[in-house]
Amino acid sequence: MKKRMISAIIILISFSFLFPAEWKPIFKVVASDRNYDDSFQSDTPISENYAIVEASHENQSVDESAALIDAETAFIFTAKTGGIVEPEIMVKGNDIEIMNGDGSPSFEDHTNFDTTQVTFGTLERTFSIYNTGSGYLHIDSIYLDGFHAEDFSLLDPFPDSIAAGTFGNFSISLTPSVVGRRNTTVYIASDDSDENLYSFVIQGCGKLPYSGGSGTEIDPYIIANYHDLIELSNSPFDWDKFFLQTANIDAAATDSLNVEIIEGIPGPPTAHGFSPIGDSPTMGDRQRVPFSGGYDGGGHMISNLTIERSDEHTTGLFGYVKDISHAGKTAIRKLILEDVFIIGGEYTGGLVGWNIDAYIDSCVVTGSVSSGSGTAGGLVGFDQEEINACHSMVYVTGEPAGGLVGYKEFGHIVNCSAHDTIFSLGSSAGGLVGSMYQADISNSFTDAYVAGFKFTGGFVGKMTYRSKIENCYSKGEVNGQPETMWGSTGGFCGLVDGYGINLGSYIEYCYSLTNVAIFGGSTDINRGFVGTATQTNTFSNNFFNINTSGQLSDTSGAATALDSTVMRQLTTFTSTLTPGLDSPWDFVYHYYDDTGNEDLWDMDTSATLNDGYPFLFWENAGLVSLSDPEVSIAEQDIPHKFALLPAYPNPFNPKTVIRLHYAENCNSVINIYNVQGILVEKLFNGSIEAGSYELIWDASDMPSGVYIVRMVAGSFVGSKKVVLLK
Repeated sequence: MKKRMISAIIILISFSFLFPAEWKPIFKVVASDRNYDDSFQSDTPISENYAIVEASHENQSVDESAALIDAETAFIFTAKTGGIVEPEIMVKGNDIEIMNGDGSPSFEDHTNFDTTQVTFGTLERTFSIYNTGSGYLHIDSIYLDGFHAEDFSLLDPFPDSIAAGTFGNFSISLTPSVVGRRNTTVYIASDDSDENLYSFVIQGCGKLPYSGGSGTEIDPYIIANYHDLIELSNSPFDWDKFFLQTANIDAAATDSLNVEIIEGIPGPPTAHGFSPIGDSPTMGDRQRVPFSGGYDGGGHMISNLTIERSDEHTTGLFGYVKDISHAGKTAIRKLILEDVFIIGGEYTGGLVGWNIDAYIDSCVVTGSVSSGSGTAGGLVGFDQEEINACHSMVYVTGEPAGGLVGYKEFGHIVNCSAHDTIFSLGSSAGGLVGSMYQADISNSFTDAYVAGFKFTGGFVGKMTYRSKIENCYSKGEVNGQPETMWGSTGGFCGLVDGYGINLGSYIEYCYSLTNVAIFGGSTDINRGFVGTATQTNTFSNNFFNINTSGQLSDTSGAATALDSTVMRQLTTFTSTLTPGLDSPWDFVYHYYDDTGNEDLWDMDTSATLNDGYPFLFWENAGLVSLSDPEVSIAEQDIPHKFALLPAYPNPFNPKTVIRLHYAENCNSVINIYNVQGILVEKLFNGSIEAGSYELIWDASDMPSGVYIVRMVAGSFVGSKKVVLLK
């Protein structure tokens, strides 16, 4: 109700002969806009809404509570309102005001109820109606109307009258009938003339119980099937909890989820697919709630996930992930996403759209990830924390676009790889990372095909402001534009922007085999490593292959040009006699002049692994000099126990090496199974002597996916998972 300030001229006629001397006079008030017939004494209000505040007689001040006045004398009084003059409604939830017409339910004011079990679970919220006016507020009715009104119930008899300055309560319960978001509108009818009806939207979620657990770090919720996964997607109130996946999940049915009929557009309804876990939308009724808990995939797979949300801000299996507590407990690990199909908006990734401060470890993504309007990465769209031991084989399109990460700001990428195809029409494109700012990458590689129209590189499209890359390599192909103010192309990096003194970037102990092709028939042959380097940067101990790259030099001086023969020689990287090598690379076993102790690099002198070029030690766990037979003795010492060691590389394409320890002579069987438990290949069946062996599995005829290596040796049985990425 609006506040009003009304002045009224009051003609006072006092008839002293009618009243005892101690009485106060009686007045009648005539206001300019309404007529008040309230009789009153001079020291009382005209009505509950008006009070006399000023009096005068012949231009002299008069005490309005003075003794009886001459009956013939006229006095002029001015009456004014004393504040809010009628009832005024205000509604609160959890002691927070809910504005009339509020259509965005929130946890804070209890309009967003929570999540509870379908059919059997009930949530209750209490709201308060305040009367901030001066007259009584009369409540005519409270009712619910909207999409899912049948799932909500008005519990308590609502207050029918609320005195000025007081409040009354009413309660609403939610018992969801189906899984997913449920919402309706609350309407309050009252005699507050300018806020009648008073309305606001309430919301809650229905869910089915997970397959087990309580959601704590010690006892995580169990994700064992498709239902559990959808339940997690639809339960934002659980996004700060912990989860453990215990089985492979086929999510093919997500391609028909969240169907929308768009008015005016012909054709079948649009299915938006899976709703990301963790939300940062730019539109719709969903709120910005990050996933801030923990998800352990247990080495299991989610396959055939579909998401089509080009208008969403953050898109991926996990849309928006943030370590709210800064306790380092928010993490996603040991999860394989196979054959995803994801279309998103500003930040789009196969695993995560936007990651802030959450640790990502040992995850794999295959499939297709695309953003029509923003950043896209095979694993993460926009990352601001550490990524360790993750791999992607994803067709990526975005602006910028990266095989593993679209845009990397701060944090570290270590022991990772990216494959397949990366394309960017209007921004940077890189085999591993599209663009990076003040971030570090180490011990990683890519063999992707990269195409772009601005800054395009085989490993990184654009690196700026104190970024650092060390002990990495690229191979594959890059196709981009000649050097201009808008872009450039390089075998390893398109642009290295130093920003200024002491603000430059670093590339050290890296090499490139990437074939470089320049648009428009350019004759550039000096982009073997970096397309363009600006201001002050540091490059040391880097090489590129003139045979594989098609480039004769590097215009920035960032790397030394070598041919294929020299780059397959171990001494090239360990002897300081090599041109361009100031300090030896850190190889295993301290070859030659190498005195490093981190064992970062290795080489296969038989050229079985990585075509004889240096590879990162984690790719093959230190297995060197593999011979041609399928099974070979790796060590002379007899192991103390039977063991099936992890296969390396893993993920792999198309070959991987399986390491076996036999403590004694025995009969042994080595088989490969798919995730359905079907035998797909017999690798070995026979007697074997005690020792350590290496078994090469060539999976050229197998489709991409997860496989189980099973070893039986006497009474010993062991199994390991391997991931084939083609």
